[in-house]
Amino acid sequence: MRFVSVALVAKGRHRDSHVKYHLTFRRMKLFLIVISLCMAKLCLAQAPACPCKPATVKARQQRSSVKHTAVFTDIINRRKFLSIDEMYTWQDRYATQTDSITTTPGKPASERMHGTPEDTMYTIKAFLWFVKMEENDCDLHMELGTADGTAIRMVVELPAEHKAVQTQLRKELAKRGLPIMNCGTSNAKKAHFAKGIPMLVRGIGFYDASHKPDTNHGDSHTRKYSWELHPVVAISFL
Repeated sequence: MRFVSVALVAKGRHRDSHVKYHLTFRRMKLFLIVISLCMAKLCLAQAPACPCKPATVKARQQRSSVKHTAVFTDIINRRKFLSIDEMYTWQDRYATQTDSITTTPGKPASERMHGTPEDTMYTIKAFLWFVKMEENDCDLHMELGTADGTAIRMVVELPAEHKAVQTQLRKELAKRGLPIMNCGTSNAKKAHFAKGIPMLVRGIGFYDASHKPDTNHGDSHTRKYSWELHPVVAISFL
């Protein structure tokens, strides 16, 4: 009887150890799955490396002092949201003033044009459709529009000196699996998003006199108008 009891005890212990082994194995497997998911999420959230050296130094960029301004004390802060439709109206409304703007940096006529949207900090609520790394100055060129992907869009530019905001944008697009032109893809067609991303963009009005209306301002979606928000200083995704 003692021998039988010992055998039963040994068998029980063997069964217990077998169960514990399987429980431990399952826990380890679950742990590895969780770690893998976390690492995958972390990788997706990381901003892609986009090394960029400006082809033109800042001091020689057209209207450089305006689009790279870092002093906002004399800028009007408008509380009401700007809309894409309102930006469309700037072209005709301020045509007389913008006709006198020149692009040569350092010239008085290239400085901020007072009495126009260049005096004001706006927050626009719109849809993001496309982002491009500009090789000339390393700014992130963004196309904003309405929810209609076929509608005319407006250009907003996020300068290279706003590194934290550029990183924020790149991380968000990486998380969504969306490309940036000249940063992972050179295919402009693939770089345009299938669906617009709702967001808020904060920036100062800017007339890009180097691109006349209906010529070469961006691509076919944006060339109709020369007005932008530049510099963009903050963004938020909705």
